[in-house]
Amino acid sequence: MKPLSVLIILTFIAVLISCSETPPIVITFNDDMEKLGEQFSDTALKSPAHSGKHFYRVNETTKYASTRVFSIPDSLRDYDVTVIVSAWLRESEHPNEGKIAIQLKSQDGQVTWNEFQLKGNNFQANKWLFIKDSIFISFFSYRDQPTDIVVFGFKGDGPDNLDVDDMKIEYKFSK
Repeated sequence: MKPLSVLIILTFIAVLISCSETPPIVITFNDDMEKLGEQFSDTALKSPAHSGKHFYRVNETTKYASTRVFSIPDSLRDYDVTVIVSAWLRESEHPNEGKIAIQLKSQDGQVTWNEFQLKGNNFQANKWLFIKDSIFISFFSYRDQPTDIVVFGFKGDGPDNLDVDDMKIEYKFSK
């Protein structure tokens, strides 16, 4: 067989293989906190939001905020999911104990709990810091029962405030 024929056949096979991959299914939620209106108007008075007028405030009294619940549809239970979260966080003092939590929750209770923390040397008290992180969840964790992915700001320890604004959550389902 001539080298040119072999090259054409190999190229054709490579194209067929690459076309057979299922592209990921991406579902995105953006939460700039502005749709909440007067419910969070007090935070606009205490200090400026990252964008707009409103943000979520979490502290020792209100440990959870900015909750987004996504129910995994039956049609996607055979797909793995990567949850990508980005947000602007501000904490009022050091050490920084504020987190974004991702909980996988079934009818039987919590399946997994993961946290993204303010990391690195970029932290400055009362300054907005952009975070972006992701977690991979195998479909084995949820394929047999209805399951929710819950994402929220969380303050585990400390008396200071954690502010959350402009949260974006992407659910990337892939085979």
